[in-house]
Amino acid sequence: MIQLLILSFLILSLISIPLVYADHNSHDYVKKISIESDEVDSTLTDFPLLINFTDSDLSSKAFSDGLRITFTNSANSTELSHEIEQYTSGSGWLTAWVKIPTVSSSTDTDIFMWYGNNTNIVQQNNTSDTWNSNYETVYHLHDDFLDSTSNNHDAINQGSTDTDSQIADGQEFDGINDEIEDADGESYIDGLSSITVSAWIEADAVAIDDDFLRWNDGAFDNGNMRYDDAGFAGGGNDVLKIGIETTGGETAYESATLTQTTDWQYAVMTWTSTESIKLYLDGTLDSPTSAGSSVTGTITSSEFFQISPDSGKGDWDGEIQVEAKPGQTFMLEGTFSPEKKKCSFVWAFSLDKYKEWFTLRYESR
Repeated sequence: MIQLLILSFLILSLISIPLVYADHNSHDYVKKISIESDEVDSTLTDFPLLINFTDSDLSSKAFSDGLRITFTNSANSTELSHEIEQYTSGSGWLTAWVKIPTVSSSTDTDIFMWYGNNTNIVQQNNTSDTWNSNYETVYHLHDDFLDSTSNNHDAINQGSTDTDSQIADGQEFDGINDEIEDADGESYIDGLSSITVSAWIEADAVAIDDDFLRWNDGAFDNGNMRYDDAGFAGGGNDVLKIGIETTGGETAYESATLTQTTDWQYAVMTWTSTESIKLYLDGTLDSPTSAGSSVTGTITSSEFFQISPDSGKGDWDGEIQVEAKPGQTFMLEGTFSPEKKKCSFVWAFSLDKYKEWFTLRYESR
């Protein structure tokens, strides 16, 4: 089962005067973060929890670089691997990913966030270990195009620009020749017997034929996700089209008609050998105009991994931010919105149970 968490619907309970707490490696202040078990569908292991919020205590009491903020388990005995994606000291806006060993579905899960401006604090950021071996690549696209995993699948930008997004920032594409590429994508995509690719996308227009993700440069839809003005097999209009090529053949999927939108849209494609492609839009299983055929074998003929590829199908005109999430061997997920969100969103997603909302409690000590 694939399970995703994107933080949303965050509740902050801040005591106006935080108490000085018994320090953890010289930190002066701490906040407890709790995940309520009755909102967890099933227990999660090594889950990278997104912490994305604005806190005046961080602004006034943490180091300006944010790198000395750290996290521990409920017993304060173990420091948790985490990645600080961004920190804005003026407002105390923190975006961080914290690897939680176990998120329980039967008992509330507590962790602690430590911070302060003691000069003895040692920087604790441990980016690559935050993402376990289920992650092939993680592109936050926050001011860089680096892969956060230990696989180092860094990408190269060709023209896209930073834009405000739901989680920190993402990238804006001009619809002409902007793209982001990892030229070695075939090295980790080819040979997969299952694949999940996801993206938050926002288009500047509908009734378009534009790729937003591609990993095969063939003339047909055999390794991509795109908007398609007129579906070929299903006869739908303004559909989202997906194609893959495997050692057992090729298949293409065309979504329900009138799927294209200029609103933010979360699209998740998943395929496993012997099964047809499935598409989830904003957490709901799509009813396709054409589901394509079931294909066996492993993915083949990949050449790269491109975001808004400069292809014959047209370049994406809009915004994209791509990140990896846990689940099958290869997973990407994009997150963005028209404006920065100053609170976090938690969304648990799985192939069987599509929406679970977690409430996080924050307490100062």
